[in-house]
Amino acid sequence: MIGNKFHTLFCLVLAICFSCQIDDSTSPSPGDTFLKYYGDDGAQEGQGLLFLEDEGTFLIYGVQNTSVEGSSANLYMLIVDEQGNELRSGSFDFQSEFTELNTNAADDIPGSVVYDPSLGFVYVGSSTRFDVGNNSTFNALVWAQINVNLDSTLIASGEIIQADTTVQNDGNQTVDFKDVSAKDVVVIDGTELLIVGSSSKVQSGDLTEPADEDETQIYTARVSLATGEVLRERTNGFIGNDEGLYIDQFGDDDFVIVGTTENRSGTDGLNTYFLPITGNGVPLEGSSIGFPIGGADRSASETVFDVFKRPNGYVITGASIRGTESNPFFINVSYFGGGNFAEDVADTISVIAEAPNDNNQLVTQSLNAGASAITLGDNGNYFVAGSILSYPGDPGKAGEILILQSDQEGDLVPGTVRNYGLVSGNDAANEILSLEDGSLLILTTVDFGGNTSLIGLMKVNQSGDLMN
Repeated sequence: MIGNKFHTLFCLVLAICFSCQIDDSTSPSPGDTFLKYYGDDGAQEGQGLLFLEDEGTFLIYGVQNTSVEGSSANLYMLIVDEQGNELRSGSFDFQSEFTELNTNAADDIPGSVVYDPSLGFVYVGSSTRFDVGNNSTFNALVWAQINVNLDSTLIASGEIIQADTTVQNDGNQTVDFKDVSAKDVVVIDGTELLIVGSSSKVQSGDLTEPADEDETQIYTARVSLATGEVLRERTNGFIGNDEGLYIDQFGDDDFVIVGTTENRSGTDGLNTYFLPITGNGVPLEGSSIGFPIGGADRSASETVFDVFKRPNGYVITGASIRGTESNPFFINVSYFGGGNFAEDVADTISVIAEAPNDNNQLVTQSLNAGASAITLGDNGNYFVAGSILSYPGDPGKAGEILILQSDQEGDLVPGTVRNYGLVSGNDAANEILSLEDGSLLILTTVDFGGNTSLIGLMKVNQSGDLMN
């Protein structure tokens, strides 16, 4: 581990460019907050953060690609205590079950990890495979049941490979492997997985006729944990690239998918896609192609990055791009079951704060930014975490960790924008959790340069403050 080597350096060069006065008496003081980071020489990237209530610890997961020659990007998981101290960790490389596709190191792309006390950790994602015949790579969907001790021996695992087989005039067959990936999963009755993601292979029952062969559809698969058998596959979508990001079991046979949908005509760009389905992937009545942001102006493109489940609804966030502007967005959807829902709010959050201008003077301005995560705070506001893009005043600074608060209508709470990061590099927040004491836990990726990035964990108070 190289955490200690960078500790002093990080504390010295941490840039806190917005005012961080402590004005919240209900949250932890700066002495109770902390900053920790994890990884080895090479590149680490944070992705998800879970609270494990039964043991009072936290799971961090992301990607690790060490500096060892020939290494691949692997799933990286850590258990830490409430002070951020590492208790145990594990790295997992999901190689193909088929030897003819196992000639190159596999790069693993995590989708998500869910925790079930009776099952341990259930992981879904994708992993690159090498097609020897076509001398090309493609993505296979992978899933695994991982012991809570993070042992290298998996309890169960499997992969889903999509391919089109064509019989030539001479009787020979050609195989065209398609990309398929997983982004999220729910466990059904402790025995089956319902996985959502994307696939470039259209399944039977999907009436879409893709304009291009590489277009993706929202993909769902129902998998038996005991046997690994794929019980049901289905795709849903439209012309253009569509992807499912999040899935939630709302009722016995009522599941909600949130993702992104594309209209290739160029008029609607990317929209948030809200899709209620049955357990077999069949759309329920009232399904919608998505919510454009900005009322009548449908020129913006929204990419979904996180969903917060609230009672009888969902709050969705991500990045909204219109021309040269980028903003976090806030969509609040009420869901009544059976495919019936209502859009309550759909708009962007303007990130307005003091930041350096071209003359290095602090002025109030609107900053380009995007959101990666959202949670509800004890004060009734939503806390949004992400990245400020190309932080102003420093041409060498690519991104800053962003924390802000919005009210229930998705409007920025004035004076709540906070940013953290190194003097140079590309730093971002990946996930945020609200803790019982009113503080916030934020998973980050911190760029130290020289092809070294570490996973960071910040505990801040309810004002978003880390230290004086």
